[in-house]
Amino acid sequence: MQQLLLTFEQIFRQKVLMIALISLIQLSGLFLFLQPGYAAETPGQSLSAGEKVERAYDGYSQNSGVREETYLQKVDAGQDPEKLPEPYKRITSLDGKEVPKTSALESTVSKVRNLVDRVTEE
Repeated sequence: MQQLLLTFEQIFRQKVLMIALISLIQLSGLFLFLQPGYAAETPGQSLSAGEKVERAYDGYSQNSGVREETYLQKVDAGQDPEKLPEPYKRITSLDGKEVPKTSALESTVSKVRNLVDRVTEE
């Protein structure tokens, strides 16, 4: 009889422990959805344009700083319609030089096509 009571007591303890663990896991799962998103930017944390550029240069690399400056220039240009480039105007590179209309590969392909057309016509 005593052996039977010890077995029931052991089974009862295991079940109580199992129920406690399951409820703890479920309770911790609820708190996952209650936490705020850390990637979300709150209004008090918004950075100015200059701070974003400084962060890009200091925290990352020279290239990311240049990209951030270029992005901010494009955003500023988009705010004023008079500053917008004409449609179909070639965009200049970061150095201020105009980007060539065709690359060397495109010009070579077009020359080869013209040569093939001449040969096949004759």
